[in-house]
Amino acid sequence: MDAALNGVFRGRTWRTLAKFVDKYGSRIAGSDNLERAIDYMVDLLGKNQLENVHTELVSVPKWVRGKESCWLVTPRLEK
Repeated sequence: MDAALNGVFRGRTWRTLAKFVDKYGSRIAGSDNLERAIDYMVDLLGKNQLENVHTELVSVPKWVRGKESCWLVTPRLEK
């Protein structure tokens, strides 16, 4: 903790997090963006010599936006 806040990693953690969030933004469950973000983080953690960095298979439902519409019904009918 001390290294992250005051030592050799000071500021690095926040810069890394900012880069990650800016690059990958929202990571909705089952999305391609989530998969790219996971691959990026596994690679980054491995390059930083963390031990036992790996992924595990999980079943995650993928949400896809369906067709949507809206009608104004009062004071007039309008799509």
